[in-house]
Amino acid sequence: FSVSRRLERDGRFDGVAVVHVDASLLTSSFGRSEDQHMALGVITAEGIYLSRFARGRATYGERLSVANLIERARQVLHEHAPVRSPMDGRLRFVSAAKLERYPLYTVVAADAERALMSYHSMKAKIISVASLIAALIVVFAAKLSRQARALDASAQRALQAERALRAALEGLARVDDLTHLANRRHFEERLAQARARSMRSGEPLALVYIDLDGFKQINDRYGHAAGDGVLVEAAQRLRETVRESDMVARIGGDEFTVIVEDAGHQSDVQLLCERVLFSLRRPYAMNGDAGLATPSIGAALFDGHETPAELCARADAAMYVAKAAGKARYQLAA
Repeated sequence: FSVSRRLERDGRFDGVAVVHVDASLLTSSFGRSEDQHMALGVITAEGIYLSRFARGRATYGERLSVANLIERARQVLHEHAPVRSPMDGRLRFVSAAKLERYPLYTVVAADAERALMSYHSMKAKIISVASLIAALIVVFAAKLSRQARALDASAQRALQAERALRAALEGLARVDDLTHLANRRHFEERLAQARARSMRSGEPLALVYIDLDGFKQINDRYGHAAGDGVLVEAAQRLRETVRESDMVARIGGDEFTVIVEDAGHQSDVQLLCERVLFSLRRPYAMNGDAGLATPSIGAALFDGHETPAELCARADAAMYVAKAAGKARYQLAA
């Protein structure tokens, strides 16, 4: 290709300088050591190849859409797949970059078949190895089958041990870790059973809800360890206050419940609430100090047909009535 420039002297035409450049110089060094299946080119912004080296031969003058070239390069970059070259119709991995300060682009295109040759070779090796591994698996499968039968007896023993462990864990899952009272899960199971018995026998059933007023202040002032100590002592006091047949549970935070089967009359339930009130409102030892966590108590007698949730809701509502009325008292549900 040629580059020309008009020459002037003192403002007058003084000739024309013409430089003829062999296009192959732009890519002549390419191909001496590189893969001959690679292609290299320098293209103008108008889409004219100044030089193109492919398959060991340098050419120039071919036309190409620069926009399409850039789009194909972007497609290769994003999809990791070759595109078909408009120059020779071969699948190639194409990359294009604009040269700084010049309206030129460099283009590098690798023949897809050649570029993927090592991949296909590796793929064949992997398939071969996989086939060998599959054969070995078949051989070892028979051996493992025999070992599996031998392990069956020990598996049965392990299953029996697991069942025993599960039964033990089921028991622990129904106990509150801190107070060793029944937890909410155990409470709900026991309440459903007590309700069913009461409906069959006609014996009165009562449910008592207890919340410790001032417990948060004890936690804030003396720390969580002291608060835990109050919960443990409150649990012990409740056990000592109710009958052995009554179930005491901690259902969360500073909230306790008592399930009272064969509860007697309303006056008997009131008497139980008074005993609980007297027991829990006594001060708790706090490292030489005395902390108060008085109880608000709500109690409800089973009406003979309500659900466990409805019975709980009535007892809970009565407890909040007692709390709203000044705390350190009990309230029977209507």
